[in-house]
Amino acid sequence: MSEEKEEELILHAAVLHILDFRTGASVYSEQVLDLEDEMIFGYVMHQMVRASNDMQNREGIFREDSAMKNLLEQYAEGELDFLTFSMQAAKNAEEVMKTYLDLPTDCLVLDYEQNGKRYAGMLFLEISKAFTQITEQNERTVNTILESYSVLPGFSKKIRFAASICLEDFSIRFLDEASRSSDASLMQEVLGCSSGKSSEEVLKTLTKITEQVAEEHEENPALMVSRVKNYLRETTESKPSVTTEDLSSHVFSESEELKTAFEKRVQEEEVPEEVVLPKTASARRLKNQRIRTDTGIELIFPTEYFSSPDFIEFTNHPDGTISIELKQIGKITNR
Repeated sequence: MSEEKEEELILHAAVLHILDFRTGASVYSEQVLDLEDEMIFGYVMHQMVRASNDMQNREGIFREDSAMKNLLEQYAEGELDFLTFSMQAAKNAEEVMKTYLDLPTDCLVLDYEQNGKRYAGMLFLEISKAFTQITEQNERTVNTILESYSVLPGFSKKIRFAASICLEDFSIRFLDEASRSSDASLMQEVLGCSSGKSSEEVLKTLTKITEQVAEEHEENPALMVSRVKNYLRETTESKPSVTTEDLSSHVFSESEELKTAFEKRVQEEEVPEEVVLPKTASARRLKNQRIRTDTGIELIFPTEYFSSPDFIEFTNHPDGTISIELKQIGKITNR
């Protein structure tokens, strides 16, 4: 497993097509975006990085009959130029999406390089309804309000639909936060692919398994979960993915019984052998561990502290109760 950095990203080309599902009057750009323009470049990069770092991203595998894969293969082989490829990809997506979406959606098609590999990306920027003022000049000057549907999503709005395809092995990562059923999603239909679990779902499953295994073997669940989170956090600082085998070997290194039980449960839950965790998002999600006692006390700690008795220590007593000792506290602040 190679050590990669998410920051190694080079944007080669981008184009914006307007898909108007309401009127059917879609507009396909005949020219790429000017990436020398700092505003345009900054907007495209922000949306691309944010979508790729989303924990909701899933792994996908193209079906044999996928029209989108056939299109991507032609582009990868140089049979299609970027504009021709982007237009056809947007049209293919529109045929599927127009049945389910009402408001216009801009399709941002990308060609970029990440960690030495070439990718094609598609981001669907859902248009927002907005209101603006307008001045009308007749016999009098009249200021009034106009409803508009042409506002692109800002930096704070999450992108619900996106896809990134490696043009070397045609592996897929896609984002779809509006699945219509447990068996299929809109982006699966757009791409013509199957779907695995998202990074977020895998993380929740690993946490649940760890808690169950710890409780079954009379270990401290909070301590075990913190070890899992801390290992994942440290690993994703230098690697884009982690294997469940490495995870179990690290977390349960002191007990072969716990390690075996964990790996068995991972297989039963069909957790993928290699888990992709976006660096930025996983660092944020794995930074702290929250615990609640049966006495009503709730505590939040940095996950790295759980492995260090210099800061926090759990003590199991013969009567089954647990004591938590917090150490090296210089100041306590009311929140």
